[in-house]
Amino acid sequence: MNIVIIGATSGIGKALFEKYVNQDNKIGIIGRRAHLLDELHRKYPSKTFIAKADITNIDEIEYVIQTLHKEFEHIDLAIVCAGIGEINAKLAYSVERPTIDTNVVGWTFVIDMLYHIFEKQDYGHLVAITSAGGLRGEPMAPAYSATKAYQINYMEALRKNAFNNGGTYSSY
Repeated sequence: MNIVIIGATSGIGKALFEKYVNQDNKIGIIGRRAHLLDELHRKYPSKTFIAKADITNIDEIEYVIQTLHKEFEHIDLAIVCAGIGEINAKLAYSVERPTIDTNVVGWTFVIDMLYHIFEKQDYGHLVAITSAGGLRGEPMAPAYSATKAYQINYMEALRKNAFNNGGTYSSY
């Protein structure tokens, strides 16, 4: 299986990488921190393709996804777990803005791009790791809660869209 994981250098993304790399898969991992990508590649050089990109840099992330897609020829599974959130009880916009840029603007671009790849292929699985924080507003991190609610609803809309269009591609 050909898998792309965006946000694979830590947390859930890294755990998923380590789960899938131990099976018979080729994995493209995308993240902001080159040294962490290099560490993962050194552990599994024959199965891993790495690409440094920040989800908020639209040109950069588009190029990287297109490059991985060409390298793999097709993508079976894409997992998007890139995201940020900060404690911001004082509601400083300068703290909220990076969360919105990452979890809404960049995230939406990536999700749409991958959805269109699967639509063209007429198969594939699109997975977004969001958060239970999107189910209820968190007063200490309002932008995080709001952006995760956005992601949950966006993915639900894409799932319905895929179903209505009769595609075998899916989103979760």
